Amino acid sequence: MWRGGPRVYKKKTKHEPVQQQDQSQDVKSAERNSSEPSTDLSFTDDGRPPPQTVGCKFRSRFLATAWFNQLIGLTDPGAGLPNVEMPISEIENIFDTIFAPSSEKEMLTSDNGSLPTEVVQVYGSDEDILDAYYVFIHPYYPLLPPPERLPVINRPLASDKNSLFKPSTPLSLAISALLVLIPHPFENDPSRLDYVRLRRDYAQSFAQSALEAIEMDSELLHSSANPSDALSEGTHEFNREHFHPKLPIHLESVIALNLLSVYEYAQRGNMTKMRNRAGQALTAAMSMSLHEATENDQFAEARRRAWWMTYVTACQGSIVSNTPAVFDIYDGRFVTPLPTFVSDPQGWSYLIKSQQTILAATKFVHDLDKSLKTWSDLSWVPQRMLELDEQIETLLNEEERSSLAQVSTTAPVDSSEAVVAKATRLIAEIKLHR
Repeated sequence: MWRGGPRVYKKKTKHEPVQQQDQSQDVKSAERNSSEPSTDLSFTDDGRPPPQTVGCKFRSRFLATAWFNQLIGLTDPGAGLPNVEMPISEIENIFDTIFAPSSEKEMLTSDNGSLPTEVVQVYGSDEDILDAYYVFIHPYYPLLPPPERLPVINRPLASDKNSLFKPSTPLSLAISALLVLIPHPFENDPSRLDYVRLRRDYAQSFAQSALEAIEMDSELLHSSANPSDALSEGTHEFNREHFHPKLPIHLESVIALNLLSVYEYAQRGNMTKMRNRAGQALTAAMSMSLHEATENDQFAEARRRAWWMTYVTACQGSIVSNTPAVFDIYDGRFVTPLPTFVSDPQGWSYLIKSQQTILAATKFVHDLDKSLKTWSDLSWVPQRMLELDEQIETLLNEEERSSLAQVSTTAPVDSSEAVVAKATRLIAEIKLHR
């Protein structure tokens, strides 16, 4: 099938057996097709391309086969995810069953039997915003230390018309931008277009206010009156309460930028802004020396999570955009110890190693695509594929040994963070399989 060279047409003779004539025709057909792209998807038993694909033949077959086109296609944002053939109304109703217990709906039912309308998920205090963060965000994106106030409960306002509280800090505003996208538990028709638009408008307003609050926090004290004093004094003190008891106030902006990075990609689909926000968070974190924070005090866990989640978010920006990382992910200066899950001491290590491996796979595809376009040497490809396969297999085998099998993914977040550790491992495993 894969023989090259000129076509050879064998002259038939009267004494040539019928079987030999058929074989001759097969040879001609094979040689005629040798110059055409093949759609043969054969692999070796372990799922790798056959050895004869190395070198020049490797190039022609790689370009021709459908599996390689699929590989390149998987680098596109959102690629590999099947279309969910479910009406948007049904998807939105999933939130109804999760976030709106029937008993609570009955409490707010008016005399005519209808539920309140135009109600979005906003809160009456920073404490309630923090609790809602632990309910909806922390299990999948653990930026903050474990909760101090237990149990964590979602307490949105029934109406924000008469509320005197408005979030004003970078972190409370960034969290609000994500929470308000979730339908209010007492909304009876969350899929209607005007309600979807209302939630998105609120979210964008919170996100914009968060950026303004970050800018205000980053300004040096007295800079407008006496710049020389500002430069000598450094970071100023903040005259507000801690959003989380074990989170230094000056770290709020870094964490808020990470959340806004997620918001830009997951809600607005803007990868450029996603990477910009992640880059801002990385720059701010390194300027605060979070990458070399080795102190052991009451804020140690907060510093570690702020740094390593910033690291993860910056890597994710490169992964989803199929571009090399803007920083050395193995930089020797990154000496901050990993955070800790009480329920899973190796959980954070698994997350970081998985992200590094996925980024390495992204770089492989990027380098391969570049080599193909420039007709460069491809002899390095098989070895790199074997190395990546070994890395991924090692991590997946580690996941099988995890002790979190009995933990329910619907359990509330507590001080052990068992549900967080399990969700983190499952997310990493899904990405590794992808």
